[in-house]
Amino acid sequence: MVATLSSLPQHAFIQVLEFALYDFTQDFGPNERKLPLKSLKTISLVSKSTHQLVQSIIQHFQDEMGYIEWEDNGMIDDEGVVEIIDEMKDYGMRLKDFRLRLGYYDDRKLSPSPGLGELEDLHIAWDKLFGFMPGLKRLDLTQVPLLSHHLPNMLQAASKQCRYLEFLILPRKSDYNSTLEGPEIDNLMEALYKALEMWYTEGKCGGLRQLTVPARTEVDIYRTSTQYIEAVTRFCPNIEYLDGYERTRPFSASNCVETWPISLETWMAFNTICTNLRAFSWTVVPFADDFFRVFGEHVKPQLKSLCLSPNRDWRGYMHYFREYHGTEQLDPWNGIPHFAENANDTHLVFRGCPNLTDLYIEINHFVNEGRTHDWYVNANVFGDEFWDAVATHCPLIESIMMFDSSNHHDFNIRPIEAMTDRTLLSLASLKRLSECDIGPARVTGNGICEFIQRVSTLEKAGRKERTFCISVGGHRGRIRANFYLIILELLRKLSEISEEDLGAASSAVKTELHVINPYTWRVDGSWCESYMREELHPLLATVKAKHPSLALEVDIVGRNENKFDRIDRLILDWRPRYYGRSLFYDMRDSDDAADNMGSEISLHSWESDDNMSEDTEDEDEVMNDD
Repeated sequence: MVATLSSLPQHAFIQVLEFALYDFTQDFGPNERKLPLKSLKTISLVSKSTHQLVQSIIQHFQDEMGYIEWEDNGMIDDEGVVEIIDEMKDYGMRLKDFRLRLGYYDDRKLSPSPGLGELEDLHIAWDKLFGFMPGLKRLDLTQVPLLSHHLPNMLQAASKQCRYLEFLILPRKSDYNSTLEGPEIDNLMEALYKALEMWYTEGKCGGLRQLTVPARTEVDIYRTSTQYIEAVTRFCPNIEYLDGYERTRPFSASNCVETWPISLETWMAFNTICTNLRAFSWTVVPFADDFFRVFGEHVKPQLKSLCLSPNRDWRGYMHYFREYHGTEQLDPWNGIPHFAENANDTHLVFRGCPNLTDLYIEINHFVNEGRTHDWYVNANVFGDEFWDAVATHCPLIESIMMFDSSNHHDFNIRPIEAMTDRTLLSLASLKRLSECDIGPARVTGNGICEFIQRVSTLEKAGRKERTFCISVGGHRGRIRANFYLIILELLRKLSEISEEDLGAASSAVKTELHVINPYTWRVDGSWCESYMREELHPLLATVKAKHPSLALEVDIVGRNENKFDRIDRLILDWRPRYYGRSLFYDMRDSDDAADNMGSEISLHSWESDDNMSEDTEDEDEVMNDD
């Protein structure tokens, strides 16, 4: 007899909900648990039995969560604090997840600054409070002022009373223009290390599984960073999430003020012991070959998510190198061998994460390739060899995202010369890959067509649909981007192959492919008219007739009959529900910057005319070779 949903025991029903609802989880980390009440309400309407099950689950989650907020409103005193703490004994035993707010806190602000006022002078019996919740698993102190004298006392009390704690979230600093230094932050870090030791030696879980530290001492960073990582290595051997840097402001994976300037020996010890990591970001770690090698040598079987973004705020490599190697004879113009822009071995990290599912890479192209030549990474480290390693060592990968964090129009973006059609073939071997965004790459139309054929022959191993975005890098000086020739080449290839031989229409997994133009400058008006009338339009019609199951779309700016300002992308879509999409999608002026830029913009306008000519010739050679 097949069990119905309503006949399942509660724990099994919860597991079904975890699978069915994106935002429902029993896990206490890495993010705070929230009840998706709208989704649960929909499920509760299935029957009376499911309604009762959903109600019991909501009650169970609410019973496990506790929250106290104390505001500086002049209406609370020591006696009031005692009363609130005494109330906790009635339900503290069942608490698993506790959140505390001291003072006013508004997370919508760029720099939330909880002010304590008179609360700072109150006597709060933290030992007594946490003594009422011995089974606590997660403690969220995000809404407590970082430099309050209460915070070290909280850590001391929680480490003594809450022996089952595994998830600790600390606050970030409130003033991002100030430097964290002085006795307050030193006392906090000392209290943290003692608490970590207590949870490891006296706790019931062998140390924390998540430690979120958005702010640390910001002076003497070599010593304090080493102290921090050594404490984690020693007292948190089962750590799964070591984060907090993403809560700094401003933050992006390529721009983070939090760094770990630690020695290779400290890094090696951390990797040797802390192999239970489930997510990791390279933002805080030296972007260096030896660090890649060590990471790959120590397998982390639970690692699912990896951010491999170089941090442009790692400006102190010279100081770092002198600190740990003691040499003064370094060339500031050529950089340090095997560090930052001279690093080559990023591909080695994938030996250590065989079960990786999500890979994220962020580069600030405006900084890396801008007028100042302030390169902080050689983008060619993300070339063919890199993606060969991904395909070889990470067969379970599902999502790959490459992102430009510059927030500037990419007039100057350079192609990743080492990312060619070989990269596409490597990616085509990944059966579970369902979303992928790469580039700007040196790919060809023939290579993209072969990529479509390869992915269409893969056995179904994941989702029913997949989306690929391929940004085409390179240009011919002031004339046009290579993108315009590549999409013609792709369309010609498609016009020569039957729908059956291509295989995308009959594949069990339907593909959506975006071929993207990363350049936002206008094309020449006289050139674009003949391009549209004599080449693009006829090819689109031919391909559409040859592949009746394929929906084509050209996202275009400033179209007026056969003239246009620029083409943003070509979309090829085999998903049946999008079959009726329009051939041309006219983007509004606000969608694109082309209307603000003339066709005379030089993509490398800071270079000399000679350099521009050489650049154009080199790229023409690449196109001719293709």
